[in-house]
Amino acid sequence: MTNMISKQITYNMDRENFSPVSAEGMKVIYGDRTDSFRATLIPNIVYVVRNRPLHLQLMKLISHEPDRRYPLIVYVQGSGFRKQEYFKPIPQLAQFVHEGYVVASVEYRYSDEGGVFPAQVQDLKAAIRYLRAHAGEYQIDPDRIALWGDSSGGHTVALAALSDGVEEFDTPEYKEQHSNVKCCVDFYGVFEFESMCETMTPELIQYFEGDPIEKLFGGPISEHQEEVKRANLAGYITRDKVIPPFLLVHGDEDAKVHFTQSVKFYNLLKDNGHSVEFYKVKGGGHGNRTWTPEVMGLVKEFLRAYL
Repeated sequence: MTNMISKQITYNMDRENFSPVSAEGMKVIYGDRTDSFRATLIPNIVYVVRNRPLHLQLMKLISHEPDRRYPLIVYVQGSGFRKQEYFKPIPQLAQFVHEGYVVASVEYRYSDEGGVFPAQVQDLKAAIRYLRAHAGEYQIDPDRIALWGDSSGGHTVALAALSDGVEEFDTPEYKEQHSNVKCCVDFYGVFEFESMCETMTPELIQYFEGDPIEKLFGGPISEHQEEVKRANLAGYITRDKVIPPFLLVHGDEDAKVHFTQSVKFYNLLKDNGHSVEFYKVKGGGHGNRTWTPEVMGLVKEFLRAYL
């Protein structure tokens, strides 16, 4: 026992007297005293209860500066308006946490459980208001919020960004908060549903286990023309309206949401004098071959400019 104590004391003394310069050839790298590169995931936050609890997954830096606030990205995953796998985009979104953003991946009521339009945009707006109400808890800057979504999620975030002040899309939760945003990123999203029906092949209907557009509106669009009109983005774009800047990205070989959907959206925004950037991904499909380092760099530049 005495020898063990002696060895321990000697070891501690050696540690205290150890000098880094005595290690020949040793390299030095530098730590960050702000500890700004440590990130965490806060899973399954209930932001509202409808027929069931709805969740969001939130990623943020582990900060020792409790008063510091970070801009927020609210992401909506594409799913054909069906049940989302909202953990799936987290690996792709995690890099933005290390860029200094809080990132929330949001689920909504999906069509297979009766979540017909406009349930999706109502839920997204409720999530934005929830996050504003809890900005202090999650270190969010409530004045710097961006939306980002792909496919059906692209449509949902675009409609939410365009429809500020439309009472139909607001629900009672956190009414003291607003749901407007600084900017919006739309990856290969739906612009209008009539032309989507024209490109809805039997193969796509089989892939989605039923017609996703009919599920969204509760039946054929011919029987729900008023709802379809309210869901089309064109009805929210006028020259005199305040609209946040948009970034559109779409692959020219997209077999699910045709490339022309984003072309029409871009042209309407541009013709009405609004800020919009549009990038065609040559050879890009419906997500595949699209999430490249170059595209992620474009998103980062866009967010830095407007957040």
